[in-house]
Amino acid sequence: QNMDNLRADRLMTDYFSIRMQDLVIKQQFAQKINAFLPAKKVMRITQIENKLDTAIQMELAAEIPLVK
Repeated sequence: QNMDNLRADRLMTDYFSIRMQDLVIKQQFAQKINAFLPAKKVMRITQIENKLDTAIQMELAAEIPLVK
């Protein structure tokens, strides 16, 4: 209810920045473990991590109200 356009803009900027940083970190991690694990195992780890992230996002989405 107290959301103004400036605050909404800042939140969106922060959100996208965090998402991009998260992807970079995950990519770097996958590249590092790919040095000693087969690509199929690295892909499986990535898929499992993605499923866990999605479950967390679903819980958050259920709790966080939409901006009015």
